[in-house]
Amino acid sequence: MLRNIGWPTFFLCMFVMLTGCTQNSAMGVVGKSLEVAFYGHPDAKFDREYIESIPYATMILKIGMGPKSLVVHSKTVNNDIHWIAADYTLYVTRNGRIVKTVNLPINRVGLESRAPDPITQIEQGKAWDYDYYYEVDLQPGNFFATPIRSKFFFDGEEVLDIMGEKVLTKRYVEVFSSKKLYWEDKNYFWFDAKTNKLKQSLQFIDPKTPAFLTQVTR
Repeated sequence: MLRNIGWPTFFLCMFVMLTGCTQNSAMGVVGKSLEVAFYGHPDAKFDREYIESIPYATMILKIGMGPKSLVVHSKTVNNDIHWIAADYTLYVTRNGRIVKTVNLPINRVGLESRAPDPITQIEQGKAWDYDYYYEVDLQPGNFFATPIRSKFFFDGEEVLDIMGEKVLTKRYVEVFSSKKLYWEDKNYFWFDAKTNKLKQSLQFIDPKTPAFLTQVTR
């Protein structure tokens, strides 16, 4: 179960040691530059044993070809789970969907839904038959209440290897578009075939930043 925690100094130090931030402190663990996201950077070094030794909920996050990093749960506000990286980059997820980011070149600063998110319907084993409509706020540029319309489709089964754990999943694709931003693309979500819980996602949060890969570590 997720727990509200502070940000332990010793844990931050361990992150810094693991991720080799001294190579480029401006990049940090997740990276503050789109150059890293596009052209790549060595992943942080951690394994299943290390993850299991951490007494807090964690998530793997990777932007495009940028470094794979481990982010830790800092707090929960209503249904919004806040994750923080060693460079204080912040990510907020709601039922697995990224609804807010802080300290990236382009940030999603808000998201409002007009209907239940199909992610929650899938996790609860419920059927849905509607286009999903939501609005996002993006900065810089003052793109507030930007409408996005999407539809979910079942896309087959796949076995994932998450830090040495093999998981049979059901993959869903979310086809979305925004006329205001002249933007269309696809998000992918992988759900545990036994529990229906979201295990992995590949999400875009704006038209310019590469996709965010997230993996639930435990």
